[in-house]
Amino acid sequence: MTCCQLDVRIKPMKEKRLKKILQKNKDDWEKIADKFSQTRHHLWYELKDLSKPARQSPDGSRRLAGGYVKDGDKILDLGCGNGRLYELFKDRRVEYTGFDGSKRLIEIARKKFNNLTPKESKLPTGQAIKQLNKPEFIVGDALNLETKFPKNEFNSIFSIAFLHHLPFKKIRLKVLKDCYSFLKPNGFLVCTVWNFYQPRLIKKYKIWKILFGFKDVFIPFKFDNKEVKRYHHVFTKNEFKKLFIKAGFKIIDTYYIKKGEKSNWKNGYNLVLIGQKNG
Repeated sequence: MTCCQLDVRIKPMKEKRLKKILQKNKDDWEKIADKFSQTRHHLWYELKDLSKPARQSPDGSRRLAGGYVKDGDKILDLGCGNGRLYELFKDRRVEYTGFDGSKRLIEIARKKFNNLTPKESKLPTGQAIKQLNKPEFIVGDALNLETKFPKNEFNSIFSIAFLHHLPFKKIRLKVLKDCYSFLKPNGFLVCTVWNFYQPRLIKKYKIWKILFGFKDVFIPFKFDNKEVKRYHHVFTKNEFKKLFIKAGFKIIDTYYIKKGEKSNWKNGYNLVLIGQKNG
């Protein structure tokens, strides 16, 4: 599906604006892909313990996504970019699929991870084996997800800093409903979006101008003496939760996070929501 083929009902004027934003998103990501990837080598602090067993953080809460992945799981990384989330799973017995709309970012991910060599691992019995999960990286349109994956396929889906790039509530809701259908019963969707309500961001990007409007903002990304302005939607915590509930999810947790620990709306870098499909 191209950006001009929409299967959700949107008024003509809004559809025209939507197509324009979607095409701009697509073009911008291709322009910045190499520079973006160069600045996104390291794992998010919040995700560094993702592949470890569940544990408690100092404030008594789960670490982001800790304990939501076990050996044998099928994982979908929606909006995978250069595939850096796969770093957490490359030595685990899981099936990882990365999906992104940028051809160039997928090329980078494939080049980086498809030539891995098996790593020796020891079973509980002490028997040494060679284990390697080969990642699959797919280029596609988020508006056409339902044709890419079967229902009840994944144990967990991760959407890290992706959903806020999608314009219009109906589009975001469609993507979440697709995710719900892809999950196995009791499967988890771990989703993060930027928290634009930090005073430093409100001041920097003059977000106060749109907080009472459509909550859309274009954030500049500078590279090689050039600049592109990427679309972002400014989520509120309540809006985020309602969207997940409308898509069918049970809310497991919602919170702001900063450097791996729970925070508040003034200081948190990201807004996190963990939803679960009904059993």
